[in-house]
Amino acid sequence: MSIKKLLLTALVAFSLGQAAFGAVGFTVSGSSLRDANGNNFIPVGVNNPHIWFDTDAYNALTTMANKKCNIIRIVWSRSGSASRLDQIISRCEALKMIPLVELHDGTGSTSAAELNTNAQWYATNKSVFINHQRTVLINIGNEWGNSSMVGTPWRDAYKTAITTIRNAGIVTTLVCDGPNWGQDASSALTYGQELLNNDPQHNLIFSVHMYGSWNNAADINTAMASFKSKNLPMLVGEFGWNYNNGGNNLGCKVDHRLLMQYANTYGYGTIAWSLKGNDSANAWLDLTSDWSTPISPWGSDVFNYTYGITARAQVASIFNSTGGGGSNPGNGTFKVVNRASGKALDANANGTADGTQIIQWTYGGGNNQRWTLLDRGSSQFSIIGVASGKALDVNASSTTNGAKVQLWTYGGGNNQKWTFAATSSGYYRVTPGHATGGCLEVTGASTADGALVDFWSYSGSNGQQWAFSAP
Repeated sequence: MSIKKLLLTALVAFSLGQAAFGAVGFTVSGSSLRDANGNNFIPVGVNNPHIWFDTDAYNALTTMANKKCNIIRIVWSRSGSASRLDQIISRCEALKMIPLVELHDGTGSTSAAELNTNAQWYATNKSVFINHQRTVLINIGNEWGNSSMVGTPWRDAYKTAITTIRNAGIVTTLVCDGPNWGQDASSALTYGQELLNNDPQHNLIFSVHMYGSWNNAADINTAMASFKSKNLPMLVGEFGWNYNNGGNNLGCKVDHRLLMQYANTYGYGTIAWSLKGNDSANAWLDLTSDWSTPISPWGSDVFNYTYGITARAQVASIFNSTGGGGSNPGNGTFKVVNRASGKALDANANGTADGTQIIQWTYGGGNNQRWTLLDRGSSQFSIIGVASGKALDVNASSTTNGAKVQLWTYGGGNNQKWTFAATSSGYYRVTPGHATGGCLEVTGASTADGALVDFWSYSGSNGQQWAFSAP
């Protein structure tokens, strides 16, 4: 093939939105969502009301990971703290679940300005999303548009909002809820390709919420088949069930089992509403009674049915470890043990605050001794504490021997990104990105519990070598 033809082929592939290996984050290719490794990812998980139930929802993330969710739709608001959202995203990453952030502001609104205000919030807080661009997905606005906003007004409002987000430098996959409080699929089927073509990243997913408008199971099958035939990416971002034979505030009689089965057939994701915390009118949609135990056949099916979360959800390949002994330990959650002492990297006194000193301590299995490696590109990884959701950090990007190594909210600085060089017998030198001649070490190669971990020029001593293994 000539160079000219090769170039033309590459340009056509790009225009069709084909994901490339080495992409910075999620991309779409036809009807499929692909992670940064270029592998297909089907999101299967739950909605979690973080903005209203901060502590309960945060603590429930561990339970949802144990129940095999591979995605959490984080219910959030413009009134919420960007720093707290950053912690929640980091916690999802540490638990190998994809964070999908949605803003609940503007639900059912008819104001295009309201949707764009959401987009401006993402742009203003772009550092959070750029720092986590390898994992995060953005749902621009929950259920923007009532029944009068279908069609071209919906399309045009999203064009503006998407442009606002892209102009901020955010490239990750954007999720666009259908109008009519999320329940309309026709607008995306009619204008989805136009929106994709208008997006400079060609990186959108169209979400449909399935409640009372989807009581006829045949309509669910037809809609999914239509998205597939048009080669459009689609997600069921919320859905309910046939509670009280439709005698509920949403008139919902959805056959949730068939919905999950059809989604499996067409290769689309499903995210059930919601883990817990609904008001009295919507309490029938609670999946659990105590943020962990299924409250009804509905909750049990979402997790345990043949086409439910446990059966369908696969961890995104970006979280899969490549195993020790290679050029790096790979993505994954590890205990990190010093070669000189045999003791574990530890956040002092179970601390989770910015500035918490890192020490070594005899391994006891606590989350303050578990660390998640996340590939940030260019062979650099962040090292995130499972207990805190915060990053291993060299204080103030110091290059002075003895500089403090601490926990700090991840901000994407080179003092929070680490590279690895295999030494021998499965151990690694661990080097911060801001100081390539330095490394992570235990002060003086001490073997004592409580010995400080700091930054030091690399000499090859056993106190400067670390093993990464399953916790």
